[in-house]
Order: sequence, then structure tokens, then C-alpha cells
Amino acid sequence: MASLSERASAPRRPLPALVLAAVLACLATVSRAQAPSCAWGDGVALPGGDTRDVLIASDGAAGLLAITWRVNIGTTYVSTLRLHHVMEQGRLDPAMPADGVVIMSASLVPDRPEYTGVRAVPDDAGGAYVLLRACISTLAHLRCWEVAEMRLLHVTGQGTTVPGWPAAGRVLDARGSPDPRDVVDIVPDGAGGVIAAWVDTANYVIQSPPVRAQRFAADGTMLWPGGLDGLDVLSPQTLRFKLKVAGDGAGGCVVVTSQLVQGSATRNELKAGRVDETGGLPWTSVGKVVMTQPTSSADVQALAVDAVGRSFVTAVLTPVSPGQSRFCTNLLSSLGARLWTLAGVDLGATNGASGPAFATPVGFLSVHGNVDGTPWLQLQEDTGYPYWGGVPDGIAADWVDTPPSHRPLVTPEGHVISLWQSSAPPPTQVRGIELDESGATLEGWPSPWAVVCGDNIGRILLDALVSGPHVFAAWSSDELSGVEPLVQRLTRAVLGVDDTRPTSALELGSPMPNPTRGAWSATVSVRDASDATLEVFDIAGRRVLERELGVLAPGRHVLKTETGGSLAPGVYRVRVRAGVRSAERVLVRLR
Repeated sequence: MASLSERASAPRRPLPALVLAAVLACLATVSRAQAPSCAWGDGVALPGGDTRDVLIASDGAAGLLAITWRVNIGTTYVSTLRLHHVMEQGRLDPAMPADGVVIMSASLVPDRPEYTGVRAVPDDAGGAYVLLRACISTLAHLRCWEVAEMRLLHVTGQGTTVPGWPAAGRVLDARGSPDPRDVVDIVPDGAGGVIAAWVDTANYVIQSPPVRAQRFAADGTMLWPGGLDGLDVLSPQTLRFKLKVAGDGAGGCVVVTSQLVQGSATRNELKAGRVDETGGLPWTSVGKVVMTQPTSSADVQALAVDAVGRSFVTAVLTPVSPGQSRFCTNLLSSLGARLWTLAGVDLGATNGASGPAFATPVGFLSVHGNVDGTPWLQLQEDTGYPYWGGVPDGIAADWVDTPPSHRPLVTPEGHVISLWQSSAPPPTQVRGIELDESGATLEGWPSPWAVVCGDNIGRILLDALVSGPHVFAAWSSDELSGVEPLVQRLTRAVLGVDDTRPTSALELGSPMPNPTRGAWSATVSVRDASDATLEVFDIAGRRVLERELGVLAPGRHVLKTETGGSLAPGVYRVRVRAGVRSAERVLVRLR
């Protein structure tokens, strides 16, 4: 397995020259983010009884949609999904019932309520797509996955069903009943619709369940072949009931699964399949190998697709012989070619827990639990080299918890806001921090122990999201039963002054976006006032552009560029010189 531990203490290497261009007109500006203020007081309570979970989505403005999943326990278990609309002013929509609008419900198998799960993603019109998966049989002799059901529904922000959708939702996979465990997910398609992907566990008896997917328009029209049975995306061998899907922003998606390959050399590997906007399979139904190892298991953890179609995958690899599981990552090009090693980039030992992954404007973000349960954040460059912390693990926050309760969020400017529930020191509280592109704490967040919205003792973080200048969060008490969960809007302020001093004499952030077809920007931080120059070199080392930036005051500056077309598509080195120091980054220009 490829390890970066031997490079942990080595100085950062110059980035290799690749290919790019642009005409630069640089304007030095400065920004600083303050700690968020709590716009909704102590939070908005969501009434309605016993709550198992809360999912939140932006309403497209400064309000929030909250979907509560409640289970009423009596002679039978009944799972109910209710939609609440919290308006910009921090109050529940008076046009809706106080306890929310019931949008879906299902009876559960009394002894298997844990197999029920909910997914929700926003549409582009202030509504949401909701997926309920449940073990609904009352026949004791049947296994749960033989009688499970997946129902997908599209609702407006007022809780009404969008025309074209059945009131009870569409039942996915008409030919069989899928296992309701971790084998189904939904993502926005980037055009107002939704993509659902699942494992057809009706075929599990033959140990080769295919992965299927279907794309739905906002009005419920199915856009890919296969109808409700779905389109065959991958035909893996022995599947490990793991599936991750991410939209490519252009109507297609990438799906990754974990599988066991048996033969003369038994191994575990991650396989990826791609579906384009029309339902075509550019990588074929065989898919592409993301990572492979002779391990006892290789479980996909998270998946993210960036603006140019590259797929960032995280996984936990467990060795065959006694040893510690490792957290590894890999990157595929839009054509499915591996850009890092076949074994993946090893970011360190893990307790098996992990969080979501993001393709940020400056790199690829992941979170995993160390062996002691401490979550670590890491940002990797295009080369796979770990950018944060100087070690493969990355940046460890000063709390002890597990990543499932840790919600990293990426802001439009590429900052990372991390919210988590912390019980060290007691009591349990929701805390947060904001990091810039270099992983440094922004002013206004004095330490990773900053308590979000004052006194929130005894609360469990349920969900969080970022939408423009706002951060939304949902939390409840340590004991969810009988307690009304709360939602909160945190407002971030971006000011025009930055009096923080960088830790290094000169720092140059990664260009954003990268690759680019036109304008891009990059941050430059100087510790002392310096006369600075910007230079761009082609792959042959020729200087193709030079701009004087003038004297930069101490602090962080943003260099913005105009759309340019005078340089050919390719890979270029961007260099900033300040005094006797210089820093370089790679910028790629597309056609």
C-alpha cells in the first residue's frame, strides 16, 4: 500500500509543471470571516413527537426545509416523514400544520425498525426529493431484504406532492425488493431532477447483485432506460453492501461499490461506474477499478465529483492478517483513469469511521477517525499529496468523538466549516470552527472549542449544510425520544479588513477553479509588507506572463484574473515572488 509517512516530515516539494494559461489582471483585495451569529435565537423547535432523525435542505432563500423521521411505537411500528418549513424570520410557516405536513409513512417489521432509513436532497425550486427505505413485511418467515421497499417522492416547500408523482411516492426496482441497508442513495442531477442508485438485492441469492440507477425529471419522468427497474450500471461479483453515488453536475453520475474478487488471488477492490446524462455508460458496465488490495475488506466510504468530472473516492482497507485498518483515497479522471496509485494514497490508521468527502476549489477534502476516535481533516492536492498539517493524517481537532457526528461543510470561497458534537470535556455540546484554504483557523473562531450559539448543553448534532452566507444546523438532546429537535441558522460575515498574520512568510493558495476555461483567483498571504510580482511559465519553462502586484500589506490577499484566451490550453506554473521568497502553484487551462 502506498504510504506517505516517509514524507511526513520532509519539506513541501515544488509542484510539477503541467499545462495551462490565462490573461491575468490582478486586483489585490482582502477578506476575513467572522464567527457566525445565531439568527434564530435559541433555535426553532420542530414539534411532533418521538424523533429518530432530522434532515435539512435550503429552501432556496434564507429559510430551511426540515424533514423529521418519526417512529410511532404501538402494536405496530409506523414510520412517518413530516416536512417543516422554517421561514427566514426564524418561525414555522403558518400555512402548514404546527407539527409539519405528513409526506410519507410506512408500517415496519416490529423487530427490524433499524433497517429503515431516510435520504433527502433539495431540488432547484425550494422543494425536496425524499427517499424512504423500509422493511415492511409482517411475514416472519421472510428475510427483511426480501420484503423491503424503497419509495421516492418529490414535494414542494409546502409539503404538497409535485404534479406527476404518486402521492405515496414511486416504488423503485419493480422486479424485486431491495435490502434497505446501506445500498441505496439519491443525489441531485444538476438540472432540477434527481438520480437514485441502488443494489438489486433481489439477485443476492446468486451472489452477484447488479447496481442499478434511474434519473427522474422534476415532473417524475424517467430519463434513462430501464424504467423503475433501473439501468444496469455495474455488475460486480460478491458485493459487500456498500454503495456511494455522486452527481457530475451535468445530468450524469458516478457510482462506486465495494466487491470481493475470488480466484487464484482473492482480493478486495472498489469498482466505479459512470452514467452520462442520456443513460449511456462511457466506462462500460464492467466499470473502472478505483483501488485494489489483498485485504479482508475494502469498504467505500465517500465519493465526490469535481467541476471537471474527476471522482474522489475514500475507503477503509482492512488487512488480511492482524493489523490496523487504513484510510485511503484515490482520484479518477473523467475518463476513468486512475490519477493516483492502484493501492490508493494512505492517510493513516483508522478506527473504521469516516465522514463525507468534498471536491473543494483548492483540493479534495476528507475526514476519518483515528484509532483513538479523533476525527482528522485532510485536504489533498491534485497529485494526492496531503496539503494540511504536514502529515498524511492532516489536521486533528482538539476533541474526542467519532466522524459520524462531525459535519464538515465547504463554503463557496473554499473555506471549511466543521461542526461537531463534543463530549470532551463534558457535557456534550455542538461546537465548530472555520478553516481557510491552508487549514488555518480564521479569526472569530478562537479555538476548536468554540461553542456554537452559546449554551447548547446536552445536544446531538443531526445535520448541517451551507447555503450562500448561511450555515444551517439541526440538533437535539442526548435522548431523542420525546424531545423536539431544534434547527438554527448561523450567518457568516465577510469583512473588508484582514489583520491576521500568516504563519509563513509567503503562502500561495491553489488557483480556483482549477482547471479553468477563463477567470480564476488565488490567495496570497505575506507576513511582512513586500513588493510582489506574479509570473506564469509554460511547460517548457518559458515565462509567458509577468505582472507587478505592488507592495502587499501583511495579511491575506485575493488575486483575481480576467477571462483570458491569449495563452493556449495546457499546464502552467503560477509563481508569486515577494522579496527574496517565492511560491508556486499549477494552473490548467482547458479549451
